[in-house]
Amino acid sequence: MLKENKKKLKLFIRWMVDQAYSKSSCQSYNSHLLNFIRYHADVPFDQITYTHIKHYIEWVQRQGYAKSYQRQFIGAIKLIKKWEGNERLVVKINDIIDFLVS
Repeated sequence: MLKENKKKLKLFIRWMVDQAYSKSSCQSYNSHLLNFIRYHADVPFDQITYTHIKHYIEWVQRQGYAKSYQRQFIGAIKLIKKWEGNERLVVKINDIIDFLVS
């Protein structure tokens, strides 16, 4: 896992705490995003694309994870990308959520 990804995740979780997200939400998002950046261990987080997200969700589906897990991950990735200012990727994720987790 890249150091910069771990640092970004830590800053994001700190932001969530500052925004008064619940402890359980912070823990859940941290866990989902940590699994995601481990899966894409050599990709800097700011270079994550829709394709990376789609491949991860497809892998999660093949592993048999529940739809609720997939939806929680989508919520986490959308929030961190919004926090980064990547609104275009957030919109693209919104457009295909039903397809990905159907």
